[in-house]
Amino acid sequence: MRVITLVGESGTGKSHHAAVVAKKEKADAIIDDGLLISSNKVLAGKSAKRENTKIASVKRALFSYPDHVAEVKATIKKNNIETILILGTSEEMTNRIAQKLELGEVDKHIHIEEISTPEDIATAKRLRYTYGKHIIPVPTFEIKKDFSGYFLHPLRIFMRRQGRREEFEDKSVVRPTYSYLGDFSISDNAIVQMVVYEAKRCAGVERANASIINHANGEIEINVSLTLSYGINIRSVCSDVSSSVIKQIDRMTALSVCKVNITVKELMTS
Repeated sequence: MRVITLVGESGTGKSHHAAVVAKKEKADAIIDDGLLISSNKVLAGKSAKRENTKIASVKRALFSYPDHVAEVKATIKKNNIETILILGTSEEMTNRIAQKLELGEVDKHIHIEEISTPEDIATAKRLRYTYGKHIIPVPTFEIKKDFSGYFLHPLRIFMRRQGRREEFEDKSVVRPTYSYLGDFSISDNAIVQMVVYEAKRCAGVERANASIINHANGEIEINVSLTLSYGINIRSVCSDVSSSVIKQIDRMTALSVCKVNITVKELMTS
């Protein structure tokens, strides 16, 4: 097994360049954030970006879970992968991943500064930390089979004008066509629409408003204000709203909701 690594700080554009580096180094597969990717498809693993906490995300990326390791190792063997590219934030991290997956010693470390300009790195960091953009080196966000259709359809539900399904000019989902690398971004407005929709589906909720008070690194904190029907169990309804919002935002966007702050502003008596 020949092992190559691409090393750089978080958000410096490693995933964006991964496919190009893999092609140049004749790598059969890529390890990125817990995923095993080959031929533009996710073969095995689970994305660290889908974990609920930063700690769990780091552990996932480092292959700290035995079942995760076993799945990826078996898939590497099954597909006769001979050269693999590992992405990581440091040489130590990529060395640990290679050790966990029993791939042998790393043959070559490539640093992001060797293949990307300071300007491009600065832009990548801005997109990550300002807008929360993430890239996975596959044609679409292939966390699961047909995830693209599963992801796009729910967002379009909230893009209606006068009863007609219609996308906003400033689209919530962006998938550039300039290469086969895929990325997506989700506007706060789309997330707010999802939150309001899910809250109003809960029994006892008459009206709902929401706002995003923190959105960075794939995690969001949400404020929700509710008008409830008089006579219902307020604590129970708030719990239902919180659970529904967290579940559906994760299901439709893969973003981690770190906190839902709920305020009951009014009770409706009639």
